[in-house]
Amino acid sequence: MKRFLTFLSILFFTSALLFCDVPETFEKGMDLASNWKLAESISVFEKFIKENPDSKFKPMAMNWIAYCYDQKRDFLKSIDYNKKIISEYPQSVYACSAKMSIARIYYTRLDEPDKAFPYVDDVIKNNPLSLYAEEAYLWEGLIYQRNEEWEKSAEIYEVVLKKFPNAVSNDRARALLAGNYVRLKNYKKAIEQYEIVSKSKNNKLAEE
Repeated sequence: MKRFLTFLSILFFTSALLFCDVPETFEKGMDLASNWKLAESISVFEKFIKENPDSKFKPMAMNWIAYCYDQKRDFLKSIDYNKKIISEYPQSVYACSAKMSIARIYYTRLDEPDKAFPYVDDVIKNNPLSLYAEEAYLWEGLIYQRNEEWEKSAEIYEVVLKKFPNAVSNDRARALLAGNYVRLKNYKKAIEQYEIVSKSKNNKLAEE
């Protein structure tokens, strides 16, 4: 979740540059969340939303609340808040973030990968140019892999490598793809992918 916290921080500073005046209550909520005072942060952001229902910072405040609930391990409340974001801001980057957050919760927290699938698939189909598209493909590949659908999983990782040739996650995609090839008994292709990973900077993946 550190990556998501970083994303929220980036959104905050971008918003600050665009809108200049950052409400004091909003800053307080962010500071509390960053210092892991999660319950207090939720209360502050909820107060901010109640007092500023039309604020341009509202969707980000909702994102912070969803994040705090996730960290408190109240996963269903986190999902509910993320669904509110998707409903109220369907075409925004916040909605993409919310979809991926829900997918992560279902896959990693609740061990329900099939419930994660519709959210990553939605990002792939409806937000192919978003910052989250590459991650969505990787999650979809993992879900197919978890269900032992090796061919479908391999196809997804091949798409990742083709669509995002310079992505930092390519080593991971190649290592996962190699694992699928092993399952499919296509050892030649598996070795090819492992060799590429072994020559990269992140060669630890080749040993997994």
